[in-house]
Amino acid sequence: MSTYLLVKSGHALNWTWLFEYQRIFYGIGFMMIPMPMKPSPWMPIIAVYVLGMMVAVSSWMRSPNGRAADLIFYLSFLGLGLFVYYEGRSHILNLITVCWPAMLLSVILSDRVIRAYRAGLLPRVQLCLPTVTLTLLLFCCIPMLRNTRDLLAQSVANYKTRGVPNDALVADELSFIRAHSVRGEQCLILAKRQGLYNAAAGLVSPVTGPGYAELITSRDRDSLLDQMSKLKVPCVFVGVGSESAVELDMDAISILKQYAVQAKSMKGSMLLLRPRS
Repeated sequence: MSTYLLVKSGHALNWTWLFEYQRIFYGIGFMMIPMPMKPSPWMPIIAVYVLGMMVAVSSWMRSPNGRAADLIFYLSFLGLGLFVYYEGRSHILNLITVCWPAMLLSVILSDRVIRAYRAGLLPRVQLCLPTVTLTLLLFCCIPMLRNTRDLLAQSVANYKTRGVPNDALVADELSFIRAHSVRGEQCLILAKRQGLYNAAAGLVSPVTGPGYAELITSRDRDSLLDQMSKLKVPCVFVGVGSESAVELDMDAISILKQYAVQAKSMKGSMLLLRPRS
């Protein structure tokens, strides 16, 4: 993978960028939502993953070739990875993204307990936790059943409007970019949705460093401005207005002195700049 990225990018990879995220968000605590230290719904989720790993290791010790233990360990490891990834963004809504492996694990572990009880290996009292788990999961199905009609109606509506853009501004800007560029061409896009536009139009960014969505530090911003002042590419797209313009604390067009405005999108939210002759 490293060789592929090296060949594709055309220059050596900057491995220090791999640790920049940890330094900014964990070291400095920028935009961080810490994990709750008091009892919260996050605690049972991590407990399920730890329990799953313990059950998997115990099963391997008794039966090294047990396939069920492989599945339990895989789900536990996957869930733990998701849990750690969202640890610094511990908003309650992110719990949905973290907990789905735990839901699967809960059902699998509950099934194992019930089977062990039926085989006479466990007393009846051990059924308390599986009963609570399965009752909770069934309770969570009630909202889905109540909204089945709306779900079907929305699915039909989405299918009928599958060719209609959800956001007219995005569709207009993307059409504007495609009309004034060639797929595979090096073009700078200075807009809030630059990543989406680069991917959809098949363009190559001529600047190195983080994209606008990841432009957090002053050093990265200054590096971008310096590259813009020395830029030599055939096309530059600059978003204007509150819905599209990037926030660089200065006018992007004034930095691009070697370029002149050639065209504007239909909705006026994006400009095309070409090199001055």
